[in-house]
Amino acid sequence: MNKDTYWMRRALAISQRGLGHVNPNPMVGAIVVDKDGQKIAQGFHAKYGMAHAEATALEYAGKRAQGATLYVTLEPCSHHGKTPPCAQTVIDAGIQKVVIGSLDPNPKVSSVAMLQAQGIEVVTGILAKDIARFNRGFFARVQGQSYVLAKVALSRDGYMGHKTQRLSISGPQVGRHTMKLRALVDGILVGRRTWQNDDPSLNVRGPYASYQPAAILLDPQLEIGKSAKVFTRQGRKVVLIYDPERAKPSSWMLELGVCCLPVAPKDKGFAPKDILAALRAQGIYSILLEGGGQTLASFSRQHCIDDWVIYHSPDRLKGHYPEDQLVSMPEMPFSPDLQSVIRCGRDWVWTTLHCRG
Repeated sequence: MNKDTYWMRRALAISQRGLGHVNPNPMVGAIVVDKDGQKIAQGFHAKYGMAHAEATALEYAGKRAQGATLYVTLEPCSHHGKTPPCAQTVIDAGIQKVVIGSLDPNPKVSSVAMLQAQGIEVVTGILAKDIARFNRGFFARVQGQSYVLAKVALSRDGYMGHKTQRLSISGPQVGRHTMKLRALVDGILVGRRTWQNDDPSLNVRGPYASYQPAAILLDPQLEIGKSAKVFTRQGRKVVLIYDPERAKPSSWMLELGVCCLPVAPKDKGFAPKDILAALRAQGIYSILLEGGGQTLASFSRQHCIDDWVIYHSPDRLKGHYPEDQLVSMPEMPFSPDLQSVIRCGRDWVWTTLHCRG
């Protein structure tokens, strides 16, 4: 591993400390290294609206940044936003070389030319794909596209739940892992049967709870009641996607500030691409799809799922419940042999999230 890759991996690890706190901004990490290859300082984007990673690292470095190398996971901003342009901060600090992981997809950012014009050596593309994948939601938003991550808990014999009752398939460690996934996205989406059977809160708990993505429910006839758990957290955005030919928002929905989003269904229900377009219009670009089976199958068949996380339990459901009451996985969306497989407590996690290439 060469030195640029080594330090960029360190910066990428640091960037993840901003998980759940920087949305809709990206997670960014930065490290300042002296001429002898020793770390001087580091920083990460800690909270939306606060100082960016490179500005924090350079502040800690102070005068020692003169003639040093800056490693930063994302191209420094070159325009005024909520903070001053970081590219100018880099120039003022006297940095001699900047190693950038991924270029910023925002067309407003053009710091490479700005830095080179000041005689600063610039290297780009170090772990670019890894960094972009860690910031999928941000890249999707800037590019005006949707990003959909599907999450499924699967029993050893291939079932993902019961048709009429809530089942806990995975162990407790999976719940904590799920909170990280929820903190990565703009919204969490479930189908009608899931919210009717489970009455989920669809919130973020634990260390990332300061950020709450929107709760999105498919509810063609607006059957949900005011007592549903998704309405218990004030200030949290709730989106109900409904068929305008079959339902009309109730007064209590309007009083609670619920976003009732009309989407005309196709022959077999809502079309995933229509749902995603309607959500983008509401500023929701990245989505965690949490089921159920029909919703997952619909999105999968229309090629609207970008990544999968499958929690594979060692327990079987067949034999404990009638087979005709169990929900089968619609289809295996990828070969686990070709993807990342990690352990999460007693469960295995099959995922496309950590693949390199």
